[in-house]
Amino acid sequence: MKYAFLIIFFIAFSCTAREEILPSPLFSIGHNIVPAKTFENDNYLYYSDGPGNHCTTLSPRLIYGFTDQFSVTFITPITHEKDEFVDDIELSNLTIQPEWAFIQKRTEKSVIQFTALASLQFRNGNSSELSSIPTSLVVGTTGVYSGHDWYIYYTYLVRIPSHNGSRRFGTNFFYEGGIGMLPFRTEDFYFAAVIEWNGVFIEKERVDEVRDPNTGSNTLVLGPVFDIGYKDVIFQIGFQYPVTQQLHGDQSKIDFIMGYGLSLVFHF
Repeated sequence: MKYAFLIIFFIAFSCTAREEILPSPLFSIGHNIVPAKTFENDNYLYYSDGPGNHCTTLSPRLIYGFTDQFSVTFITPITHEKDEFVDDIELSNLTIQPEWAFIQKRTEKSVIQFTALASLQFRNGNSSELSSIPTSLVVGTTGVYSGHDWYIYYTYLVRIPSHNGSRRFGTNFFYEGGIGMLPFRTEDFYFAAVIEWNGVFIEKERVDEVRDPNTGSNTLVLGPVFDIGYKDVIFQIGFQYPVTQQLHGDQSKIDFIMGYGLSLVFHF
């Protein structure tokens, strides 16, 4: 179930700095660039289901654009995880995520953008308190092309966790992307249909330098996402299903993931 939570947690709204609304990933991190002096409130709900385990995550977040090329995202997810041994509701990883668009080109017909991001997390999901130092660091890059009819993006990230006593958590590598069409689009409205995929490779954990045989995995999920945007309001719904679940030892599989999103943009 741990890898399913990671897939769910590393989800961030993609909003390229826009003069007109653009489509966005639902199940991926990054792309959070908004215009200067703009606040964006995103509210996401994710649910994953598998044999004997269920996980629901409510992920509210706030994005502020300091410039047209630099934004910071604040994320405070709440997770409910339930299986035969656990039934817990808890505040998960409090996250601060700055992102910089080092390439951004806009024409009348398209937008091309590449960003670099760093994400600091201040809590392990199994901890009872917020940490005073980051419990993990995520670094990576994103890219997006949005034309009048097509939307294509990628995300590549590395999550470097801190140590927890004698336990050394494995590094995570995220590889994500999507491609879609915009059959209906005007200056104020769009409808997008996207195929989105999200993969994560997780190294095995070590306890006193001995590898834990019930850790480590390589998983890939894929599915459709539908976006409807009107002016500064965006609604999303999507589903993902496993393509591969290479799990070591005794780990729980998932059958599907679904997500919903509602985003509001405020200009100042």
